Amino acid sequence: MSNSHLLAIDIGTQSARAVIIDANGAIQFQCNQSLTIHRPEPGYAEQNPIEIIEATHQLIAQALDQPFQISQAALAIQRSTVLAWDRQTGEALSPALSWLDTRGRDKVESLSQYRNDIKQRSGLMLSPHYGASKLHWLLNNCAAAAEAYSRYSLCLAPLVSYILFHILEGQPFVCDESNAARTQLWNIHQRQWDACLAEQFGVPIELLPEVKPTHTPYGTLLNSNIALNIVCGDQNAAYFGAGELPSNTALVNIGTGAFILSAAGETPISQGYFLDTLAISTQECALYLVEATVNGAGSALQWACNELKIQANHDDLELYLQNTEELPIFVNTIGGLGSPWWRSDIKAFFSPRHFNGKLSPLPCLAAILESIVFLLNYNLEALRSNGITIQQCLLSGGLARFDSLCQRLANLASIQVLRNAGTEATILGLAHLAGHTQNRILNIGARFSPDSNPELHHRYQRFCEILATTLDTAHD
Repeated sequence: MSNSHLLAIDIGTQSARAVIIDANGAIQFQCNQSLTIHRPEPGYAEQNPIEIIEATHQLIAQALDQPFQISQAALAIQRSTVLAWDRQTGEALSPALSWLDTRGRDKVESLSQYRNDIKQRSGLMLSPHYGASKLHWLLNNCAAAAEAYSRYSLCLAPLVSYILFHILEGQPFVCDESNAARTQLWNIHQRQWDACLAEQFGVPIELLPEVKPTHTPYGTLLNSNIALNIVCGDQNAAYFGAGELPSNTALVNIGTGAFILSAAGETPISQGYFLDTLAISTQECALYLVEATVNGAGSALQWACNELKIQANHDDLELYLQNTEELPIFVNTIGGLGSPWWRSDIKAFFSPRHFNGKLSPLPCLAAILESIVFLLNYNLEALRSNGITIQQCLLSGGLARFDSLCQRLANLASIQVLRNAGTEATILGLAHLAGHTQNRILNIGARFSPDSNPELHHRYQRFCEILATTLDTAHD
């Protein structure tokens, strides 16, 4: 075992990487490549599947060229991203429509009367962020997909299925359960494609991949004898990479989006406007999470940097956050409002509306970071009001490095906020899920205890009032 190494492949929204981990959980090698996201028009968010698969091939090749004995591989990937491709040639027939893409909102709105049934079956709130409405859009708006459909050669599936087709021997058309569950076409109770959901969204089941548990042999990587035994969503892996969470502790992973994950056991519990998430599975059983979603985290910060044509400097921004309370309010609907509102029709704005971010970029960026805290706290309050006990949070992900963000969340939520010492939760989660390392000790880098901050609470209440008024006005 001491000579055994795991190849962990992590394909996120903004980057892909390959990491070699030894039996002690230590990283021995890693390489990465940036991935681009395109927004050709409002509501659209696309990625180039050729860029993604070429990056994946190159990263795997670099890893396999290292002088380590690799015993197995595991893959984590961004969820809710879908595309169409040709089963015979493997050629992508469409862009990869990102989880941030909401072009399927018209189809979603046409199904509003069925939202409760869709939630009960899929575990997901009716939303264009999930794959079903995007797959429907591709089937009806992509000429290349329609042509392949006429030849019985069309594949419609999550991005992970396209990746597996191209990196495994035999080109299988398969998908893991955690990614299938994010299509909104998969029955989370029966653990299979749901004929009723497929009919409602107008996506023929025969175009979808075979679904396998997250823990099962998927095949061997091309040009190797390395078995791929774990495939799951990136948030799923991050949950298990944080360490052995104490009871009543939620993981808050803040990357491109921000996600609150709380253990639910072996049965989905269908709490209110939150998501039932399949965490991991074998053929015999599955473990579930309750999930709250904030779409505009790192993506909101990147949006502002693009709008203002600036770079976010961590040290300057941290210093500004620590030394001023005079911030505008940012109504953060970047990527659409996630839980518990599930709205994609509100445009992001600052209050006061005459606030000019180009003249004051630091307050602009600071207000965006604070808005992430506001949205997380709103969700924590709503989760607790739905009977889910959360006494402390463990923060991980890129934006958790901001001390002021962590402290603000502790102050608002009146709970202890812990920060993971490491930044490799997804990779370490893959190592744990693969049985490669048994080290599950929490690695706490910092603790933030709640403190009094009346100004912060006042701005939070103002944020809630502005958001509520905006939502009511939009309904009218």
